[in-house]
Amino acid sequence: MITLQIILAVMFCVAAFEICRSEIAKSKSAFRTARYLVALLWHWSIPFVLGCLAASVVSLMGIQQGLMQVTDVLDEAIQQAVQACGVADQPPDSRSPSESGTASPSRA
Repeated sequence: MITLQIILAVMFCVAAFEICRSEIAKSKSAFRTARYLVALLWHWSIPFVLGCLAASVVSLMGIQQGLMQVTDVLDEAIQQAVQACGVADQPPDSRSPSESGTASPSRA
């Protein structure tokens, strides 16, 4: 039963396609085809433009949120670096030893 319905649906589609093809072939002028294409373009242009606008708004919002998060993380990292490299409240008790054992006498 289902296969019969599928076969009938396919036959209907083929018949509709043949009718459309013969109508286009019968028209000697391209005016009808051009008018059909303009109407098709008009019917699909509005949803296409609205979809593009909606996608642009959503993507711009996502980019803005991402940039805000990057800015927050960068500010936090800079604050941590400033705190790590900041001047100590009390000076050290003694000088730190030189890296090599052959320091100049003026620095010893």
